[in-house]
Amino acid sequence: MMKCIDGRYRLTGLLGYPLKSSRSPRMHNISFSALGLEYAYLAFEIEDGHLPEALDAMKALHAQGFNVTMPHKQKVLQYLDEVDPAARMIGAVNTVFNDNGRLVGYNTDGKGFVKGLGEEGFDLNGKRVVLVGAGGAGRAVGVQVALSGITDMTVFDVEAEKVDELLETIHENIKSVNARGEVYSEAAVIEAVKTADILIDCTPLGMDKVVTNAEGKEENLIEKSTVNAPEAFRPDLFVAHIVYIPLETKLIKMAKAAGCKTMNGIPMMIWQGAEAFEIWTGQQMPVDVVKKDLFGE
Repeated sequence: MMKCIDGRYRLTGLLGYPLKSSRSPRMHNISFSALGLEYAYLAFEIEDGHLPEALDAMKALHAQGFNVTMPHKQKVLQYLDEVDPAARMIGAVNTVFNDNGRLVGYNTDGKGFVKGLGEEGFDLNGKRVVLVGAGGAGRAVGVQVALSGITDMTVFDVEAEKVDELLETIHENIKSVNARGEVYSEAAVIEAVKTADILIDCTPLGMDKVVTNAEGKEENLIEKSTVNAPEAFRPDLFVAHIVYIPLETKLIKMAKAAGCKTMNGIPMMIWQGAEAFEIWTGQQMPVDVVKKDLFGE
C-alpha cells in the first residue's frame, strides 16, 4: 500500500537554480521512507534576487530545514540568525536548520569529503596535503581538511585571489597548519606532490561536461586533468577527485594505474547529504540504501 503525505509531514527541501538534475530530493526522500520518517524533501527553483522571499516562505511553512545551492550559498549568510563557525570560515552555507523560526546555517560539503576519506580508511591527522582548486567546493574542502589535524597544505588555483583568500582564512583561524600556495601550473603541482600524502582535486577537469573555452569554442572536459604525467603518482599517495561523472576521471585512472588508493566524488556527495539529514532529523541517513539506489553499489 502506497504511503501518502499528510498533515503530519515536516517539510525539507533545496533552494537554488537550476535544480532539474539534482539528486538531493531522491536521496533524502528514499532515506525518509527507509526509516519510516514523516518528512518530505522538495526542490524549489529560486532564481537570483528572490532568496529573501524564499527564506521567509520556509519559515512561514515551518520547514524543518533545507539545503542551499548555487547561486545562493554565499548570499544566504547575511539572512541567517546563526552560522556554524566552520561555515563562517568557508564563507558559504549549504544546509539550514529552522530552530523555531531561527535559521541556523552549516556547511556540510567539507565534512562530507572528510567523512568519505575516513570511510576509505584515510586518516588526515598529521598528513601533508596538496589541494588543487580553491573556489566553491575547493574552499569548503580546504577549510575542513585544515581543521582535521593535517600539518601542511599546499594550495593551487588558476586564480591567485582564490589561493590568497583560502590561505588567509587558514593562517588566521587554523594556526597549526603550515599553509602555502601559488597559481596553478602542472609542474608546480607535480613538485608539491612529491612530499605529499594526499592529492585532492576540486576542479571540474575530467568531468563529462561541455564548456566554452577562452577561445569561445566548446570542448568537453572529460579528457583533461590537473596532472597528466603518470610518473607523478606513487603507490603511497592517496588521490581524491570530487567529480563523480564519470566515476573514474583521467586523474583517477592514472592514479589507480600507479597503485594509488583513490576516491571519486560519490562519498562526498552522499556524506554531505547525510550530515544535513542528521542535522534535521537527529538520525543517521541509511547510506547503504542511498548508494544502492543512486549508484547500484
